This record gives sequence, structure tokens and C-alpha cells, in this order.
Amino acid sequence: LNYNSQFQILNLRKTHNTPRLFHQPTSPFTIMNPSNTEKTTQPEKKSAMKVLEETSRTFYIPISYLPDKIREAVASAYLCLRAIDEVEDHPKLENDIKSKILKGMSYTLQTASFECPDDELKFDWYGKESELPEVTLRIIEWIKFCPKEIMHRVIDSTATMADRMAFWAERNWTVNNKQDLDCYTFAVAGAVGLILSELWEWYEGVKTDRGLAISFGRGL
Repeated sequence: LNYNSQFQILNLRKTHNTPRLFHQPTSPFTIMNPSNTEKTTQPEKKSAMKVLEETSRTFYIPISYLPDKIREAVASAYLCLRAIDEVEDHPKLENDIKSKILKGMSYTLQTASFECPDDELKFDWYGKESELPEVTLRIIEWIKFCPKEIMHRVIDSTATMADRMAFWAERNWTVNNKQDLDCYTFAVAGAVGLILSELWEWYEGVKTDRGLAISFGRGL
């Protein structure tokens, strides 16, 4: 995408509440992978994959076909990033509330121990629980769904992106030039390509091109 087309997309997204980074097109059918469905018998796995399917069939289909471990890692990363994306793109929340929630989520992710029970991990929703979707409110479960050996990278990626989203909410997503646009698209999209590359390297030992990974994320 060139600068003009990216700028037009950003303006449409922010001024007309058009579909977000994680697009969910309508579909008349759902593709299931029986072999994977049989393996996800634990309640928490069914719940995470069910929410993933309801949130984005586009992403659910390929993720459900991944092998064990990498499937859980990618699903966890997607759900966590979608959780904060829902805050950034919420049509009814004021920008200052978005910033406070996102900064709070980032702080908690950076400082909490995820070895403790769920009820000891708290996020401040600033009284907006009833307006936030399930995928956001259950972010702790999505983190714990991730394999422990790579959980720290999903937490770090989510915390970093939440902080960047808060910054852009505070400035009302004002883009004055190409540098601003590149900064924003890296903050909320290019970083997606990077975390996917890191998960692939963790699972398969394959290093991918960082520049291509960022471009892939921006293309989403």
C-alpha cells in the first residue's frame, strides 16, 4: 500500500467506524477440522477456540488447522491483540477512557504474575464492563491459554501494543505525514507480523525476514 491509500484507509476507519485491523466478514458457512476439534476437549480450550470462531471466522479457520502448541500460541496471541483492539476501536468510549483502559491493561500485563489465580488478576475497566465485549473482558484466560514457554512473548507484545494504542487514542489518531502513518501502522499492525514470526521461530526454528513480517502485518 502506498502512502495515499494507507491514509485513506486510516481516515475511513477512524471517521466512519469501518472494520478494524482484524476484519470479520460475514460467511454462510463454518469450516471445522474434526481432528483438531477432538483434541480440544478441555473446557478452557473449547471456550478459547469458540470465542475465536465467533470473533473472526477468517482467522479461526487457518488457526484451527495448526498443530498442537502453535495452534494454542497463535490463538492466544490473536485473542489478546483482539482484546485491546476492541478497546481502541470502540465506537462509544471517549478517547480519554480508551487511553486509561489501555494503559491500565499494559501496566497490569507488565507487572502481574500469571501463576496466581484469575481472581487475583485485576484490570480497571473504569465502569465500562457492560460496554466491552467478552473477548476483552476475558483477556487473562487467553493469556493462560498460551503454552507457558512462549507466554511471555504474547504478554510483552500485547502490553506494548496496548501502550501504543493509548498514545494514539490520546492524540485522536492525528496523522500529519507519512512518518506519522508509518508509526501508527507499525504500532498496531506491523507488530502483528513480528509476533507471528516469533511464534513460528519458537515452534519450528525458522527465522523470517523482519521487514516482510512488518509489511505482512500492515497488509492485514
